[in-house]
Amino acid sequence: MRSLLCIIILSAYPLLGMCEVEGEWSYITSVENGEATITSSTAFGAVAIPSELGGRPVRRVGHRATIFGPGNTSVSSITIPSGVTTIGDFAFKDCFSLTSVSMPNSVTSIGANAFSFCGLTNITIPNSVTSIGNKAFYSCTNLASVTIGSGVMSIGSDALGGCARLSRIILADGLNAIGTSWFSSQLITNIAIPNSVTSIGANAFSFCYGLTNITIPNSVKSFGEKAFYDCTKLASVTIGSGVTSIPDSAFDKCFSLTTINIPDTVTSIGNHAFAGCSLTNITIPNGVTSIPYHGFGGCGRLTTINIPNSVTNIGALAFNSCSSLTTINIPDSVTSIGNYAFSRCGLTNITIPNGVTSIGEKTFYSCTNLANISIGSGVTSIAKNAFFKCDKLPKATLEQIKQKEPKY
Repeated sequence: MRSLLCIIILSAYPLLGMCEVEGEWSYITSVENGEATITSSTAFGAVAIPSELGGRPVRRVGHRATIFGPGNTSVSSITIPSGVTTIGDFAFKDCFSLTSVSMPNSVTSIGANAFSFCGLTNITIPNSVTSIGNKAFYSCTNLASVTIGSGVMSIGSDALGGCARLSRIILADGLNAIGTSWFSSQLITNIAIPNSVTSIGANAFSFCYGLTNITIPNSVKSFGEKAFYDCTKLASVTIGSGVTSIPDSAFDKCFSLTTINIPDTVTSIGNHAFAGCSLTNITIPNGVTSIPYHGFGGCGRLTTINIPNSVTNIGALAFNSCSSLTTINIPDSVTSIGNYAFSRCGLTNITIPNGVTSIGEKTFYSCTNLANISIGSGVTSIAKNAFFKCDKLPKATLEQIKQKEPKY
């Protein structure tokens, strides 16, 4: 088996030297620098990987194959010596009984599937590691805690996927960025983002169903769309003063979100940003010019919203189905209100400012409690169904509306 594995590796990588055996270890050497790469082993129990083989320094552990063979149940722990820089693809895959690994600060990369399907309970990624491959720890079902070192720049897809018990992720001080989908679909209940982080990627924490609160520190300048999408237990969010924009669907479907602090530095809010949240009140910062498409749609508990004079546009479906919203002050700065903007709201009265020139399709559709409306002098056209199913409006108001509807 060892000889066959060496033949396969050498045929694929001709710059590697002869396959050699020393004790329990098989290895190959690099023709260029004489460094050793471990390819397989018969070791078992608590395994200490040698730092040298045949007088050559071991720099790489594993090379596109499992070192201990598929379905291994005899290896319980692994100590990797200082000097090793690479843990190769599939290196320790399927070591079902492997519960602990000691990894030195010399390691810079962890390959794809390197520890997938292992029995690990916790792991510390040293600060020297810059990349973690796809499915590196995939389906380590006993893995409960992971510490991510400050040097990590990329984490591959599903690197922590299928880790059903993973509830604690510790991010080291000095970590600069949280990348796209790094922790998506994990069961983490809370996570501290260090002050060194300046950016958070798209979908970074999406589908983290156990996450209950998050503080985005002042160091963060940007975070990506759907960063916290569908975090159904997320109840409280603090956004630091470094953030200037809340991206599309950032907190969409965060059904438990009741408290959020949006700093005055924010000047734009993306589509669906808070759709479906349980917010009861919200203050839009001065500087925001538009309430986005479906920005607060489906926020059924929203009772109070403060819109600043900087806002000129209220987008389509902006407050759709905000059934608890009984009153709202639309500032004089607003010049346009999108279709369905207040449909199915609990509004009892509304004043359309003079700067608005038209009221679009189903803007106040099915506002069944709407009993009083003041239409500004600038409104010259009202869509035929803008107030459809607003049955409490007085006849005089309905007649006024009808006069401004299209004649066809």
